[in-house]
Amino acid sequence: MTDPADDLAPPAPLPLRRAMIVDDDPLARTLVGASFTDLGFDVTTAADGGEALALAAATRFDCVVLDVQMPGLSGFEVCRQLRRLPAYRSTPILIQTGLEDHDSVEQAFEAGASDYLTKPVNDALLRHRVRFVMKSAEVVTELESNRAKLNEALDLAQLGHWEYAYATRIIQTSDVHRRVLHLPGPVPRSFYLSRIHPDDRELVRRQLQSVGVTTDRIDFAHRWLAPDGRQLVLHVQGALRRDAEGHPETLVGSIQDVTEREAILEKMRLWSKVIESSVEGMLLVDAGLLPLQVNAAFTRLTGLDLDGLHQRGWDFFDEAFRRQVLPVLRTAGTWQGERTTHGPDGATQHHWVNVGVLPGPTGMPSHFVVMISDVSALRRYQSRLDYLARHDPLTGLLNRAAMLERLHEQAVAVSTSGGRLGLLYLDLDRFKNVNDALGQGWGDRFLVAVVERLRAALPAAALLGRPESDEFLVMIPRVATPAEAVALAERLLDALQAPLRVDDYEFVIGASAGIAFLPQHAANVEDLVKNASIAMHQAKARKAQGRGRYQLFSSRMAAEITDRVSLEARIRAGLARGEFRVHYQPKIELATGRLVGAEALVRWEHPEEGPIAPARFVPVAESAGLIAELGRWVFQETAAQMKRWDREGLPLAHVAVNVAGPQVWRGDFLQHIRDTLREVGVAPGRLQIEITETLIMRDSTRDETVQRMNALRDLGLTLAIDDFGTGYSSLSRLKRLPVATLKIDQSFVRDVVDDPNDAAIVRAIIAMARTLGLATVAEGVETEGQLAWLRAEGCDIGQGFLFGRARPADEFAAQLRAGVLGGLQGMGSPQLEV
Repeated sequence: MTDPADDLAPPAPLPLRRAMIVDDDPLARTLVGASFTDLGFDVTTAADGGEALALAAATRFDCVVLDVQMPGLSGFEVCRQLRRLPAYRSTPILIQTGLEDHDSVEQAFEAGASDYLTKPVNDALLRHRVRFVMKSAEVVTELESNRAKLNEALDLAQLGHWEYAYATRIIQTSDVHRRVLHLPGPVPRSFYLSRIHPDDRELVRRQLQSVGVTTDRIDFAHRWLAPDGRQLVLHVQGALRRDAEGHPETLVGSIQDVTEREAILEKMRLWSKVIESSVEGMLLVDAGLLPLQVNAAFTRLTGLDLDGLHQRGWDFFDEAFRRQVLPVLRTAGTWQGERTTHGPDGATQHHWVNVGVLPGPTGMPSHFVVMISDVSALRRYQSRLDYLARHDPLTGLLNRAAMLERLHEQAVAVSTSGGRLGLLYLDLDRFKNVNDALGQGWGDRFLVAVVERLRAALPAAALLGRPESDEFLVMIPRVATPAEAVALAERLLDALQAPLRVDDYEFVIGASAGIAFLPQHAANVEDLVKNASIAMHQAKARKAQGRGRYQLFSSRMAAEITDRVSLEARIRAGLARGEFRVHYQPKIELATGRLVGAEALVRWEHPEEGPIAPARFVPVAESAGLIAELGRWVFQETAAQMKRWDREGLPLAHVAVNVAGPQVWRGDFLQHIRDTLREVGVAPGRLQIEITETLIMRDSTRDETVQRMNALRDLGLTLAIDDFGTGYSSLSRLKRLPVATLKIDQSFVRDVVDDPNDAAIVRAIIAMARTLGLATVAEGVETEGQLAWLRAEGCDIGQGFLFGRARPADEFAAQLRAGVLGGLQGMGSPQLEV
């Protein structure tokens, strides 16, 4: 008796194929990947759905294993997206689910999975599942291939199958039949007869009536009036089938669209007219190349009629023709190729020439038929395509591919003879904003004018290219010193700094430039372009700070980019591992010294690096598209913490939470707010949403912005404008927004006691808020002098180190219980407002 476990013994390895294992768990990827490797697969792994889709787009995998729960896209969504790709419609896809997770199994099959695996994965069972789905896929592929070949053959032959039932008088048809005749499906006999050409209906009736009486077969042709107005010629064949009693039961047969064949026969009858009216030139010559006949098109293309050929000859029949073409004709019987000749006006013409042999009674060539087509326009078009493949069609500059090619050529020259290859990477400032405002047509004309400026400022040896919309590359083949490249960069930037007038508009657009050299800054052209781009972006950042227009590449920049990429990866990991925390900073009512709330501020406690400042990780999270996810977590955690404090008897009046632009514009932003409030059970009025003034003012003219803010207000939340005073608000915009609070930016509060300008700005903000019925919160209050000034001016609330730093939730709660928050002289300890 055999052991049942023997049935699960590892099968023989499969031929080498590619497999992709997608799981955010490295151990799971390793274990499953090892099984596939043992089965003979070349294994590729991915940690999330986005990476998997990118790999699938670049590589054709024979089998895919997906985990269900992954960051970003779920395994179900990845499966659905893979099934939309033609290359993965029948590829085996296995989805891993929990052991008793029946819902996931059902979702897996709905998403298009071939099979599922339960976790933990049984190695032996996995191997058998893989062999089964791979074998099934092969069978399905073979069936689909055979079906496609059969359908293609029938389609090419325009041959369809039909069956007529005498009992129902219904005609059933095949797909090809329905497609040829434009039939909706099975049709009654009367409908079929109604589409037959009126002159052929009697013929068809007689044929059908004769079946079962004088013959059991039919074979005839008739004309068919298609719904789209075309007239088809159909060849119908059929045979009668009788029932057990010998009565006619069905008539089955084939139908073929022979319209084209009939048309060919008609064309053959009209051949002489066709030749004469053909757009292709035709010439008949004898074996000695004596012209015998030409058509009108030949005369039009060459300017030669029969008499002209006899008198002057045709330069096609030159010595090269006799030496190269005639031997081919004698052996192969045909020749075709392109020849350059001269037209009636002497201009060069490109002709595609086909020469065929007409054999005589002995089998030797007796005549040659020459057909010519004018392909001059095609050659011009191909020449234009070749040009566009290497040039920007708008400006005529070399495009990215052509510039890289030229850079490679110069890099080879530098490597062999020494020297320095310089590259300037230019980026126009604010071009997108201007282009969006004035339209693409104006933007195109503006770019042409910019290129004229740049060309006028370039030395003869430099080469200008346009790799992107508002970016330019300048190659300096041999740079004696870095100062030479810097001088050129300054000259180009100065040229763009001068006012530029296009149509009725005049602009000073400006630009930023990055400079890199090979081999000093890069070992190859790709790195040279990358490093010049890095330097350009560095220059753009410095320019925003008023510190320069161009920047030489340095290894420090590359290190910063590397650090930024590394930090982005650590942020993603930190979100997944729960390394972020919410700290709370007190907000004090200045008139009474009462603690009226707090602001929730995100902090990052890295397990190895320790605390990482928000100023370092927030910009990276924003640029990496992670700020929305981080903001959602902060809001949810803050609401949950407020509920925990409620249960502990420490209810805060309100807590403010910052939201970023990407978070606001997510389609599910409002729904997430609703769901969080419902699940946690915190009153909406105790949560305040803070949105920066810059974001609001940038988008406040959009109806959707106002609608979203109104929706937040309708949910019961209050809204505050953060960093007020930095975004150039106007009363006309501000009054449209449903805000309750203005937060005065700390840059104005810092010197409010000593700087009359800052004092005037803060005083104006407080007065404006009072007029509009809005509360004011001063950020960054750190001194008693600032506090006294703000109280005197009627500022409502203060926030800053003077009252307390942002603390973890447990420390914040402990200070609340101890009554030590704030420490304001002359005001007493802040009292908790409940």
